[in-house]
Amino acid sequence: MSEFFQSRWGDFVALSVLLLGVGLYVFMGESIVAGELIGAGLLGLRLKPAVKQNNGGTNAK
Repeated sequence: MSEFFQSRWGDFVALSVLLLGVGLYVFMGESIVAGELIGAGLLGLRLKPAVKQNNGGTNAK
C-alpha cells in the first residue's frame, strides 16, 4: 500500500487540485481562483512524466 502512495501521490494531488478547480468553476462561475487551480492541476499532471524521464534512468524498465 505504501508503494502505491509513493508512486501515485503526485497524480492524486494533481487530480485533486484539478477537480477542486473545476468544482469551483462550476459553482462560482468564472473565478480567478478556479482558473488558477485548474491550471495548477493540469501543469502537475503534465510535469510528472517529464520528471520521470529526467531522473537519470533509475526508474527505467
